[in-house]
This record gives sequence, C-alpha cells and structure tokens, in this order.
Amino acid sequence: MIILLDTKHFRGNYPESVQVEGCFHDANAILEEEQQVEWFPLISRCRMAADAEHVYHRSMDQIENSRRKVSHVRVSIYPDGGLSRVRIYASPTSAALAS
Repeated sequence: MIILLDTKHFRGNYPESVQVEGCFHDANAILEEEQQVEWFPLISRCRMAADAEHVYHRSMDQIENSRRKVSHVRVSIYPDGGLSRVRIYASPTSAALAS
C-alpha cells in the first residue's frame, strides 16, 4: 500500500497537518442506521509542507494498520487548507476479485 498526499501549487494555504483513516464495510451487507463503522488510523496526524508530494509506504512502516481490509478512506485536514491530490495504491483482496 502506498498513500500519496499532494500539496503541489499550494504555497500559502496548505494544511498544517493531515490525518488519514480507513474502514471496511462489506458492500453486500446493509448498514443499519444505529450501526457504526469502525474507523482506524492509516496515517496518524502528521505535519505537511507547502508545494510538496508526501508519500507514505507500507514497506517502510509509514502506514498503520496496512494489513487490514479497507473499503473507504477518510482524510482530515487541520485547519482548512489545500490538498491537490489524494492517491491510494493497494491490491484488492482475493474475496474482492471473486465477486
């Protein structure tokens, strides 16, 4: 898994820090209103830099919970600021390939 957070072209209004979380919800299961999805950290809150690509690699232990299944990702920026791109590269599980 590789996560890329890009602040390219944001020199004055980039976020001070970013947090990335993931969760897994089976698309075939119906989520009831009272059910909650468990969000877990992929990248704990970390500082950002202006006009830069921030790349995090599982192989370098920069991504937490990288072995867990993820179907959804949530990116939180503190305070408001510009992210030009969020990319997540991962491999599908064998169960996802079968459906």
